[in-house]
Formats: sequence, structure tokens, C-alpha cells
Amino acid sequence: MRSIAQPVRRHGFTLVELLVVIAIIGTLVALLLPAVQAAREAARRTQCVNNLKQQGLALHNYAGTYKKFPPGRVRAGANGATLFALIFPYMEEQAAWDKLTSDLSKATPAVNKIGVFGYKNLNPIHQVPEASQLQVTGYLCPSRGRSSPSLVDPYESDTTGTSKGKYLGFAGDYAGCRSDSAGAVSNVADNGIFSKTQPSSDTKPRFATRLADVTDGLSKTIAIGERHVPSIGIGAMIYPDGPNHGCDGPMYQGGVAESSLRATGSSHLLALGPMDPMDMAATVWKRTSFGSWHPGISNFLMGDGSVQGIAVETDVTTMGYLGNKQDGNPIPSF
Repeated sequence: MRSIAQPVRRHGFTLVELLVVIAIIGTLVALLLPAVQAAREAARRTQCVNNLKQQGLALHNYAGTYKKFPPGRVRAGANGATLFALIFPYMEEQAAWDKLTSDLSKATPAVNKIGVFGYKNLNPIHQVPEASQLQVTGYLCPSRGRSSPSLVDPYESDTTGTSKGKYLGFAGDYAGCRSDSAGAVSNVADNGIFSKTQPSSDTKPRFATRLADVTDGLSKTIAIGERHVPSIGIGAMIYPDGPNHGCDGPMYQGGVAESSLRATGSSHLLALGPMDPMDMAATVWKRTSFGSWHPGISNFLMGDGSVQGIAVETDVTTMGYLGNKQDGNPIPSF
């Protein structure tokens, strides 16, 4: 007698089993996500370190040519240029340098007198948008996540409207170290590697630091660091809670010192992170301090071209010693 084949029953997942699987997957994602985010931040921090190393190489190539580091800026006002513009040729940005130094003697005869350190025929940088708005990736920290293009209006507070919106400039993420003194960057002493103060006459030499002037040691003196700009201040020249300069700003223009220079020490606390507000008190100038968006550290280029990741909890005394090129104080471990 022929047997009748019984149909094979297929068992599916029960609701409980399905929920268990979903719970397991959710747990794995929760465990893996921080690791993925940490890996991405590590890559961004490495890129930031490479940016600073590139800037260090440019500074030393500049010093090899002129026997000095570049000054913090040449001329005040929008007619000036900062150290970051002056090293264009050494950052493989020769075309931008050519634009910046093109001859506009008929339009601006008073500006074409700077014949020191190769600055002859330096023009008002805001008149050359190709140079003033140049997006140099080596000046951008990927952790900060700026929108592209990264531009800031130095005249955003202009109530007359005659200049507002006309002179947009590139806003990068780094600044030279000017001092460890108390007060706003625009008023402190020039005892760091880069100077803000300039002589009154274009025919006089610029104030610039020779390598031999850094008597504390190039490896123990900050040259450039990540400038503090809180998350609510990105793209704004004026801090939302106050009328003072020092938030974001054009990196190449010499008009506002805080755009390209920062300070260390007791009145310039190293920012704790992107949510750290800019204290407007006259005794604590966080709006002119260094700081990064990396968790727990800020990257700094030292005078010898090395890069140090300095913890944000580093005491202000040590930071002050690192910001002064010739105070003679021994540097504790950090």
C-alpha cells in the first residue's frame, strides 16, 4: 500500500524570538557606534596634525629664505595681510600670492611701498577676492565641520551698509601665538613668536622673530595653535552676546588681530571645547584664546615644527610659559 507523504511544516520566528534578535542587533549597534565615531575623530585629529605640520614646514621654509619667521601681520586694517597669507608660496599657493602681490599702484599708490621681506606691491587683500577668499584645506580642521565656503564678513556690524557684505574673507581654524600677557590680543605685549604691532611707516622693517630670538627653545614655544571659536560663533565676526571682536574672522586680513592671533596664560584660558562660551569679562579673554573641537585636547605647532596635543586641563602657568619665547622659565611636563 502506497504511503501518503506528509507535508513538511515550516516553522517561522515567534514574536519573542524576533524581539530578541532586534534587541541583540540594537545592543551591537550601540556598542559599535562609539567605536566608529572614535575612529572617525582619530582620523580627523590626524588630519589636523598634518595641517599644522604643513604650516610648520612652510614657516621654516620662509625662515630659510628671510632668516626670520613672518610677522604676525603686515599693516593694520583691511589693507594688511597676516602670517597665513605671507606663507602662501610655501603652502603651494603661489597663484594666490601672485594675486595678492599684483601691481595695483594706480589704484592704491600708498600701499605699494612695502619692500621688506619680499612684500613689495602688497595690495589691500580685500580688493583681491581670489586671494582673500581662497579656501586652503591646510587651514581647516576637519573636526570643526565648517560649511563650504568658509567665509566671514569683517564688516558685519557696519550700520551704514557701505562696507557690509563686500569684503568677505576666508575663516580658517588656526592662529599664531602672540603673547602670554593679560588683556585682549590687540593690547598685549609681543613676547610670542608672532607680533601684532607694526611700525608706523611702511619703509621701516616689520617686527619679526628670528630663530635665535626664541631663547626658551623652539621645541618648547608655541608657534601656531587651533583658535577657539564656539559652535554658536562659527561664521560670525561679532560674538552673539557682546559687541567685541574675537569670535570668527578672516584669516588673511590684518584688520582685526584676533582673527589670526591668539594668546596664552592666566587671562587666556585654553577652551574646554566647542560649547565653552567666550567670556566677555575683561579679566578672562576666552574670545582671544586657543581651543579646539577635539575631545580633551588642542593641537599646537611648536617652533621647531613638531606638533603637540595639549590637554585642555593643562594649567594656565604652563600654557603661559609655552606662549612666551624668552621668559627663561623651565617648562614642566604637560
